[in-house]
Amino acid sequence: MKKLLFLIVITTSLIGYAQYRSVVIQDANSGALLSNVFLDFLDGTGVYTSNKGIALIKDNNCLKINHLGYEIFTANRLNNMDTIRLIPSAFILSEVSISNIKDKKITVFPKRALRNLGFSNIGTGAPLMYNEMNAIFIPNEADLVGFITEIIMYPTDYDIITEGKFARVKNAQYSAFKVNLYSVDSIIGIPLKPYFTEDFTAIMNKGENSVTIKLPTDDYIKFPKEGIFVVLSSFNKDYYKTNGQGILTSPAFLRIATNKKSKFKQYKKLIINDHGFWQRDEWYWSHHSVYFCKIVLKI
Repeated sequence: MKKLLFLIVITTSLIGYAQYRSVVIQDANSGALLSNVFLDFLDGTGVYTSNKGIALIKDNNCLKINHLGYEIFTANRLNNMDTIRLIPSAFILSEVSISNIKDKKITVFPKRALRNLGFSNIGTGAPLMYNEMNAIFIPNEADLVGFITEIIMYPTDYDIITEGKFARVKNAQYSAFKVNLYSVDSIIGIPLKPYFTEDFTAIMNKGENSVTIKLPTDDYIKFPKEGIFVVLSSFNKDYYKTNGQGILTSPAFLRIATNKKSKFKQYKKLIINDHGFWQRDEWYWSHHSVYFCKIVLKI
């Protein structure tokens, strides 16, 4: 009787173990084995692939794979499936730059459109007015999952007309400006509310071509599925008189030409008597142009 019971236990264990088998995850184009891919079984459980792209699964598992840089893969059952080939996402290649994957970081920014270059929509524009706020919409079309740790802007000098001639306002690029992140109004798509009660002050260091605003580690913002706004604003004139080192305005900002289908868009808000409303910046929309802006995600 004891031998029979022992045999039953062993047989049951082998049957349970046999329900698991290995599956390989590959890049559909290159055939490269994909490590650290999460297989979501849609029941609150899941596994990651090994360094060799292998994971243990059950045949009756439902499966969803939403891996960075690839199209979403789903299956109701995995019967007899020993290899899954993920298709690289075209959107990732065209609109989102992925860098430092080993360091678990992603940089998101608008891509330059070489076919849409023109004198009017590249280079630099005017500085922010004292009563003006500009917002750059950063979409999340790739459903990226991560926390925003940095914002990167590219301040520039700008030109003014003096006695009928253009004159460069030098060192304006090192002037201060304010930065914040805003949520998106889900109904009409304009900036809704600031994430931070106080704006960040940004000043580019001499000799550099960009300024990085690092968010406090306790205040990292999860990159929303609906996207996010980077909002820029100017200090008042008195601030620049005191702190501007001879420059009485904010800097201007590098702008680029984008693809006509790009979701990166620009909005503006003029504040008069403490009141104002957000609206599309028609010049930037019609010229398919936007401030060059980056956000860095930690994943």
